[in-house]
Amino acid sequence: PEHIPALQRAYKIGVKTQKAGFDWVHVQDVLAKVQEELKEVEAELIPQPSAQLEAEIGDLLFSVAQLARHCGFEPEQSLRAANRKFLNRYEKMHQLCAQKNLQFEQLSSEQKEELWREVKILEKTSSPS
Repeated sequence: PEHIPALQRAYKIGVKTQKAGFDWVHVQDVLAKVQEELKEVEAELIPQPSAQLEAEIGDLLFSVAQLARHCGFEPEQSLRAANRKFLNRYEKMHQLCAQKNLQFEQLSSEQKEELWREVKILEKTSSPS
């Protein structure tokens, strides 16, 4: 159906074409397709983004959805989890700024990246082993 999220639809298209016998056999083949699509995205970015870039990004997203399917994951759920993880880390970055009496908006890109790394380290040290 057209009304469902596009990532979920890509997954369902893959399930349907798999049943019809039009699918990759090995997960490594899907990964190779993802890498091929990524190279095409890179080519459209150099020296500057082209009009074809959006289509290439779409192809990459579709291929990543198929990789998730081949690995036994529902890509919509995988992306939802990644969104939650990102937002949680972003919030923790702001909390660290407050603890350090820093203004997030005034930090350089390098300082923000350092905060991001710090949050990831804190997650590893605070997660149960």
